[in-house]
Amino acid sequence: MAIPGSMQAPPRVSVLMTTYSGARLIAESIDSVLAQSFADFELLVVDDASTDDTALVLAGYADPRLRILHNDRNLGVVGARNRGFAEARGAYVAPIDHDDIWLPTRLAEGVARLDADPATVLVGTRICYLIDGRRIPEPMQAAISPLLLHWMLFMDCPLTYSTLLFRRAAAQRPDGTLMRPDLSYADDYDLLLRMALLGRVAVLDSVLTLYRVHAGNTTRSVAADMYRHAVQALGEHLAGLMGAEAGEGAALLVWHVGRRRAAADRATLRRLGLLLQRLQEAFVAAYRPEPADLEAIEAYTRHCYWRVLRASLRSGRVWMLGGGAGWAPPGDLAASLAVGLLRLPLRLLRRDEARPE
Repeated sequence: MAIPGSMQAPPRVSVLMTTYSGARLIAESIDSVLAQSFADFELLVVDDASTDDTALVLAGYADPRLRILHNDRNLGVVGARNRGFAEARGAYVAPIDHDDIWLPTRLAEGVARLDADPATVLVGTRICYLIDGRRIPEPMQAAISPLLLHWMLFMDCPLTYSTLLFRRAAAQRPDGTLMRPDLSYADDYDLLLRMALLGRVAVLDSVLTLYRVHAGNTTRSVAADMYRHAVQALGEHLAGLMGAEAGEGAALLVWHVGRRRAAADRATLRRLGLLLQRLQEAFVAAYRPEPADLEAIEAYTRHCYWRVLRASLRSGRVWMLGGGAGWAPPGDLAASLAVGLLRLPLRLLRRDEARPE
């Protein structure tokens, strides 16, 4: 049921959901929003010209907090998100995909964090993966400070879109939109990078969001566009720290660190190591972290480098062992070498791959 905005005081939070032919899963997501312990919100659902029974599912709700927007034609993910954002009236915005689920205190805990710290512009939550009804916790280190989270954004996208809660005024771009159409499928990553420049970005320690993994996940079907646009977004963000090296650096980071891809040879591994070193030095000089943050940043850098070396060893490139393996957990190093030795014969038979140096 749509309620004219002029008849109500603006809510504290605008929950933004977009959907395209999501009839099978959307009810569970909507129900999880409407069941929140924090009740001062509106739920904007943008139906992006669905071709299934989505409209019928939405018509079955009578909650006055629900506002439904039907697109006459399909605008795509970014277009639908921008249309919903344009209609948002809350000071805070919380997006959720139509197949994800919130736990009951998700909004309450996020709002409390933003209310308590005006310098925080965005807060996320931890997630559990929901796979065939089973909950699998996301592997993420504890006690992530805002500055460490900013650093982590250079390596990967550590926050899931459906976990975010942010200040609408800070997120709004100069043209009034939320997302950039030219960065589709990495638009949420660009949002996180932009927000990190405007204030603190934080993550709650609580698992408050269930991220559903299934065959229809967008991330599985648009990997090429996602990679290209993530490189563009990160390159633009790194320009202030790395200058002319930003584009090449972003490509290395997104491909090897973000996507967990092996380095093809020692030269590539060396380039990545030097890049991480220079980028870390520039970041530390720009933000001057306290000792605890500096230690955490350095540890995460070593972890990311090991992650690439680990993938390289496990791919059969065992000759790359000397490239920083001193940072590796002993058990993981032994297991990676064992896997790599099993794959070594196949690796050596492939003509198009690098040979041991």
